[in-house]
Amino acid sequence: MGLFNNNTNINQYFKEKGFEYKVNSNDINEIYNECLNGNEINKLKLFIEYVSENNIKVNVNGKDNEDGWYPLLMACDRNNIEIVKLLIDYANKNGIKLELNGKDNKYGQYPLLMACDRNNIEIVKLLIDYANKNGIKLELNEKDNEYGYYPLFLACAKDNIEIVKLLIDYANKNGIKLELNAVTKKGNYPLLRACRENNIEIVKLLIDYANKNDIKLELNEKDKDGQYPLFLACFKNNIEIVKLLIDYANKNGIKLELNAVTKNGIIHYFWLVVKIILKL
Repeated sequence: MGLFNNNTNINQYFKEKGFEYKVNSNDINEIYNECLNGNEINKLKLFIEYVSENNIKVNVNGKDNEDGWYPLLMACDRNNIEIVKLLIDYANKNGIKLELNGKDNKYGQYPLLMACDRNNIEIVKLLIDYANKNGIKLELNEKDNEYGYYPLFLACAKDNIEIVKLLIDYANKNGIKLELNAVTKKGNYPLLRACRENNIEIVKLLIDYANKNDIKLELNEKDKDGQYPLFLACFKNNIEIVKLLIDYANKNGIKLELNAVTKNGIIHYFWLVVKIILKL
Protein backbone atom coordinates (compact mmCIF):
# COMPACT_ATOMS: atom_id res chain seq x y z
CA MET A 1 0.00 0.00 0.00
CA GLY A 2 2.37 2.66 1.23
CA LEU A 3 2.15 6.40 1.02
CA PHE A 4 2.35 8.87 -1.78
CA ASN A 5 5.36 11.18 -1.37
CA ASN A 6 2.74 13.88 -1.73
CA ASN A 7 -0.65 14.30 -3.32
CA THR A 8 0.65 16.35 -6.25
CA ASN A 9 0.57 13.41 -8.66
CA ILE A 10 -3.05 12.52 -8.22
CA ASN A 11 -4.21 16.15 -8.20
CA GLN A 12 -2.24 16.66 -11.39
CA TYR A 13 -3.89 13.57 -12.87
CA PHE A 14 -7.31 15.03 -12.10
CA LYS A 15 -6.31 18.29 -13.75
CA GLU A 16 -5.02 16.54 -16.88
CA LYS A 17 -8.40 14.84 -17.19
CA GLY A 18 -10.13 18.21 -17.09
CA PHE A 19 -11.28 18.27 -13.46
CA GLU A 20 -10.24 20.56 -10.63
CA TYR A 21 -10.71 17.98 -7.90
CA LYS A 22 -8.39 18.16 -4.93
CA VAL A 23 -7.33 15.53 -2.40
CA ASN A 24 -5.80 16.59 0.88
CA SER A 25 -4.16 13.47 2.26
CA ASN A 26 -0.97 11.72 1.21
CA ASP A 27 -2.20 8.29 2.34
CA ILE A 28 -3.74 6.17 -0.42
CA ASN A 29 -6.48 4.79 1.82
CA GLU A 30 -7.43 8.23 3.09
CA ILE A 31 -7.51 9.52 -0.50
CA TYR A 32 -9.78 6.58 -1.38
CA ASN A 33 -12.17 7.62 1.40
CA GLU A 34 -12.08 11.24 0.25
CA CYS A 35 -13.14 10.20 -3.25
CA LEU A 36 -15.75 7.74 -1.99
CA ASN A 37 -17.37 10.19 0.43
CA GLY A 38 -17.76 12.96 -2.13
CA ASN A 39 -20.87 13.60 -4.18
CA GLU A 40 -18.93 13.68 -7.45
CA ILE A 41 -18.77 10.15 -8.85
CA ASN A 42 -16.29 11.17 -11.56
CA LYS A 43 -13.76 11.82 -8.80
CA LEU A 44 -14.08 8.19 -7.72
CA LYS A 45 -13.85 7.03 -11.33
CA LEU A 46 -10.65 8.99 -11.93
CA PHE A 47 -9.16 7.70 -8.68
CA ILE A 48 -9.79 4.10 -9.74
CA GLU A 49 -8.28 4.82 -13.16
CA TYR A 50 -5.24 6.38 -11.48
CA VAL A 51 -4.51 3.50 -9.10
CA SER A 52 -5.09 1.02 -11.92
CA GLU A 53 -2.71 2.75 -14.32
CA ASN A 54 -0.06 3.06 -11.60
CA ASN A 55 -0.41 -0.49 -10.24
CA ILE A 56 -1.45 0.72 -6.79
CA LYS A 57 -3.53 -1.77 -4.81
CA VAL A 58 -6.51 -0.43 -2.89
CA ASN A 59 -9.34 -2.26 -1.15
CA VAL A 60 -12.16 -1.19 -3.45
CA ASN A 61 -14.65 -3.00 -1.22
CA GLY A 62 -13.95 -0.52 1.57
CA LYS A 63 -17.04 1.33 2.75
CA ASP A 64 -17.29 5.03 3.51
CA ASN A 65 -17.42 6.12 7.12
CA GLU A 66 -20.99 7.40 7.09
CA ASP A 67 -23.58 5.38 5.19
CA GLY A 68 -21.64 2.25 4.33
CA TRP A 69 -21.48 2.90 0.61
CA TYR A 70 -18.74 1.32 -1.50
CA PRO A 71 -17.71 1.88 -5.16
CA LEU A 72 -19.69 -0.90 -6.85
CA LEU A 73 -22.88 -0.01 -4.98
CA MET A 74 -22.38 3.66 -5.82
CA ALA A 75 -21.76 2.88 -9.50
CA CYS A 76 -24.97 0.82 -9.69
CA ASP A 77 -26.92 3.54 -7.90
CA ARG A 78 -25.63 6.15 -10.35
CA ASN A 79 -26.35 3.87 -13.33
CA ASN A 80 -22.70 4.08 -14.39
CA ILE A 81 -21.74 1.05 -16.51
CA GLU A 82 -18.28 2.47 -17.17
CA ILE A 83 -17.34 2.45 -13.48
CA VAL A 84 -18.80 -1.04 -12.99
CA LYS A 85 -16.58 -2.32 -15.81
CA LEU A 86 -13.61 -0.38 -14.44
CA LEU A 87 -14.06 -1.92 -10.98
CA ILE A 88 -14.39 -5.44 -12.38
CA ASP A 89 -11.26 -4.98 -14.48
CA TYR A 90 -9.34 -3.52 -11.52
CA ALA A 91 -10.45 -6.36 -9.23
CA ASN A 92 -9.46 -9.00 -11.78
CA LYS A 93 -6.01 -7.47 -12.31
CA ASN A 94 -5.32 -7.20 -8.58
CA GLY A 95 -6.73 -10.47 -7.31
CA ILE A 96 -9.59 -8.79 -5.46
CA LYS A 97 -13.03 -10.38 -5.12
CA LEU A 98 -15.65 -7.65 -5.37
CA GLU A 99 -18.38 -7.46 -2.74
CA LEU A 100 -21.67 -8.04 -4.57
CA ASN A 101 -24.11 -8.51 -1.71
CA GLY A 102 -22.99 -5.90 0.82
CA LYS A 103 -25.73 -3.52 1.93
CA ASP A 104 -25.45 0.14 2.85
CA ASN A 105 -26.09 1.01 6.49
CA LYS A 106 -29.27 3.04 6.09
CA TYR A 107 -31.44 1.70 3.28
CA GLY A 108 -30.14 -1.87 2.96
CA GLN A 109 -29.48 -1.49 -0.74
CA TYR A 110 -27.05 -3.71 -2.66
CA PRO A 111 -25.69 -3.74 -6.26
CA LEU A 112 -28.14 -6.13 -7.97
CA LEU A 113 -31.09 -4.44 -6.28
CA MET A 114 -29.91 -1.03 -7.50
CA ALA A 115 -29.26 -2.30 -11.04
CA CYS A 116 -32.83 -3.63 -11.20
CA ASP A 117 -34.19 -0.40 -9.74
CA ARG A 118 -32.32 1.58 -12.39
CA ASN A 119 -33.67 -0.78 -15.05
CA ASN A 120 -30.13 -1.37 -16.31
CA ILE A 121 -29.95 -4.75 -18.00
CA GLU A 122 -26.27 -4.33 -18.92
CA ILE A 123 -25.23 -3.89 -15.30
CA VAL A 124 -27.41 -6.84 -14.28
CA LYS A 125 -25.60 -8.96 -16.88
CA LEU A 126 -22.19 -7.75 -15.68
CA LEU A 127 -23.01 -8.61 -12.05
CA ILE A 128 -24.33 -12.06 -12.94
CA ASP A 129 -21.33 -12.79 -15.17
CA TYR A 130 -18.89 -11.65 -12.48
CA ALA A 131 -20.69 -13.70 -9.82
CA ASN A 132 -20.59 -16.81 -12.00
CA LYS A 133 -16.89 -16.44 -12.76
CA ASN A 134 -15.95 -15.84 -9.12
CA GLY A 135 -18.12 -18.36 -7.31
CA ILE A 136 -20.33 -15.74 -5.68
CA LYS A 137 -24.00 -16.48 -5.03
CA LEU A 138 -26.05 -13.35 -5.59
CA GLU A 139 -28.80 -12.39 -3.16
CA LEU A 140 -32.09 -12.50 -5.05
CA ASN A 141 -34.67 -12.39 -2.27
CA GLU A 142 -33.18 -9.82 0.11
CA LYS A 143 -35.43 -6.79 0.65
CA ASP A 144 -34.26 -3.24 1.21
CA ASN A 145 -35.07 -1.50 4.49
CA GLU A 146 -37.07 1.41 3.12
CA TYR A 147 -39.69 -0.07 0.79
CA GLY A 148 -39.26 -3.83 1.07
CA TYR A 149 -38.18 -4.03 -2.57
CA TYR A 150 -36.22 -6.97 -3.97
CA PRO A 151 -34.77 -7.66 -7.47
CA LEU A 152 -37.61 -9.70 -9.01
CA PHE A 153 -40.26 -7.28 -7.80
CA LEU A 154 -38.34 -4.31 -9.23
CA ALA A 155 -37.84 -6.07 -12.57
CA CYS A 156 -41.62 -6.57 -12.74
CA ALA A 157 -42.27 -3.00 -11.60
CA LYS A 158 -39.96 -1.69 -14.34
CA ASP A 159 -41.79 -3.87 -16.88
CA ASN A 160 -38.48 -5.42 -17.93
CA ILE A 161 -39.03 -8.91 -19.34
CA GLU A 162 -35.34 -9.48 -20.06
CA ILE A 163 -34.26 -8.78 -16.48
CA VAL A 164 -37.03 -11.08 -15.20
CA LYS A 165 -35.69 -13.81 -17.50
CA LEU A 166 -32.11 -13.22 -16.33
CA LEU A 167 -33.11 -13.48 -12.66
CA ILE A 168 -35.13 -16.66 -13.23
CA ASP A 169 -32.31 -18.22 -15.26
CA TYR A 170 -29.74 -17.32 -12.60
CA ALA A 171 -31.97 -18.70 -9.84
CA ASN A 172 -32.48 -21.97 -11.72
CA LYS A 173 -28.76 -22.45 -12.37
CA ASN A 174 -27.75 -21.67 -8.79
CA GLY A 175 -30.36 -23.55 -6.82
CA ILE A 176 -32.10 -20.43 -5.55
CA LYS A 177 -35.86 -20.46 -5.04
CA LEU A 178 -37.37 -17.09 -5.87
CA GLU A 179 -39.95 -15.82 -3.41
CA LEU A 180 -42.74 -14.97 -5.81
CA ASN A 181 -45.27 -14.01 -3.13
CA ALA A 182 -43.04 -11.78 -1.00
CA VAL A 183 -44.78 -8.44 -0.44
CA THR A 184 -43.33 -4.95 -0.23
CA LYS A 185 -44.26 -2.53 2.52
CA LYS A 186 -47.17 -1.31 0.39
CA GLY A 187 -48.40 -4.84 -0.21
CA ASN A 188 -47.08 -5.19 -3.75
CA TYR A 189 -45.69 -8.43 -5.19
CA PRO A 190 -44.48 -9.58 -8.65
CA LEU A 191 -47.72 -10.99 -10.08
CA LEU A 192 -49.72 -8.00 -8.88
CA ARG A 193 -47.21 -5.62 -10.42
CA ALA A 194 -47.08 -7.54 -13.71
CA CYS A 195 -50.87 -7.24 -13.94
CA ARG A 196 -50.66 -3.53 -13.17
CA GLU A 197 -48.10 -3.11 -15.96
CA ASN A 198 -50.39 -5.11 -18.26
CA ASN A 199 -47.49 -7.41 -19.15
CA ILE A 200 -48.78 -10.81 -20.20
CA GLU A 201 -45.28 -12.17 -20.90
CA ILE A 202 -44.12 -11.54 -17.34
CA VAL A 203 -47.36 -13.07 -16.01
CA LYS A 204 -46.61 -16.19 -18.08
CA LEU A 205 -43.01 -16.30 -16.82
CA LEU A 206 -44.16 -16.10 -13.19
CA ILE A 207 -46.80 -18.81 -13.65
CA ASP A 208 -44.32 -21.06 -15.45
CA TYR A 209 -41.71 -20.58 -12.71
CA ALA A 210 -44.31 -21.25 -10.01
CA ASN A 211 -45.42 -24.47 -11.70
CA LYS A 212 -41.86 -25.74 -12.11
CA ASN A 213 -40.86 -24.92 -8.52
CA ASP A 214 -43.94 -26.09 -6.64
CA ILE A 215 -44.98 -22.58 -5.63
CA LYS A 216 -48.64 -21.63 -5.29
CA LEU A 217 -49.05 -18.07 -6.48
CA GLU A 218 -51.08 -15.69 -4.34
CA LEU A 219 -53.97 -14.48 -6.49
CA ASN A 220 -56.16 -12.68 -3.95
CA GLU A 221 -53.63 -10.79 -1.82
CA LYS A 222 -54.44 -7.07 -1.85
CA ASP A 223 -52.06 -4.14 -1.78
CA LYS A 224 -52.58 -1.04 0.37
CA ASP A 225 -55.12 0.26 -2.13
CA GLY A 226 -57.13 -2.96 -2.09
CA GLN A 227 -56.01 -3.97 -5.57
CA TYR A 228 -55.14 -7.54 -6.56
CA PRO A 229 -54.21 -9.37 -9.81
CA LEU A 230 -57.67 -10.20 -11.18
CA PHE A 231 -58.97 -6.72 -10.43
CA LEU A 232 -56.06 -5.10 -12.26
CA ALA A 233 -56.33 -7.47 -15.22
CA CYS A 234 -59.99 -6.50 -15.57
CA PHE A 235 -59.25 -2.83 -14.99
CA LYS A 236 -56.69 -2.97 -17.82
CA ASN A 237 -59.26 -4.83 -19.94
CA ASN A 238 -56.71 -7.58 -20.59
CA ILE A 239 -58.75 -10.68 -21.42
CA GLU A 240 -55.66 -12.85 -21.94
CA ILE A 241 -54.31 -12.16 -18.46
CA VAL A 242 -57.76 -12.77 -16.94
CA LYS A 243 -57.85 -16.14 -18.73
CA LEU A 244 -54.40 -17.03 -17.41
CA LEU A 245 -55.41 -16.17 -13.84
CA ILE A 246 -58.68 -18.12 -14.03
CA ASP A 247 -56.92 -21.13 -15.59
CA TYR A 248 -54.19 -21.06 -12.93
CA ALA A 249 -56.78 -20.76 -10.16
CA ASN A 250 -58.78 -23.72 -11.50
CA LYS A 251 -55.69 -25.92 -11.79
CA ASN A 252 -54.46 -25.05 -8.29
CA GLY A 253 -57.70 -25.12 -6.34
CA ILE A 254 -57.76 -21.38 -5.70
CA LYS A 255 -61.09 -19.59 -5.28
CA LEU A 256 -60.78 -16.21 -6.94
CA GLU A 257 -62.13 -13.11 -5.21
CA LEU A 258 -64.79 -11.54 -7.42
CA ASN A 259 -66.69 -9.30 -5.03
CA ALA A 260 -63.93 -7.32 -3.36
CA VAL A 261 -64.05 -3.55 -3.46
CA THR A 262 -60.85 -1.51 -3.67
CA LYS A 263 -59.88 1.30 -1.34
CA ASN A 264 -61.38 3.75 -3.84
CA GLY A 265 -64.68 1.89 -3.93
CA ILE A 266 -64.12 0.39 -7.39
CA ILE A 267 -65.61 -3.08 -7.87
CA HIS A 268 -64.76 -5.70 -10.48
CA TYR A 269 -66.06 -5.47 -14.03
CA PHE A 270 -68.25 -8.54 -13.63
CA TRP A 271 -69.40 -8.55 -17.23
CA LEU A 272 -65.85 -9.12 -18.41
CA VAL A 273 -65.20 -11.93 -15.93
CA VAL A 274 -68.52 -13.64 -16.66
CA LYS A 275 -67.98 -13.38 -20.41
CA ILE A 276 -64.54 -14.95 -20.12
CA ILE A 277 -65.72 -17.71 -17.77
CA LEU A 278 -68.52 -18.64 -20.18
CA LYS A 279 -66.01 -18.97 -23.01
CA LEU A 280 -63.64 -21.25 -21.06
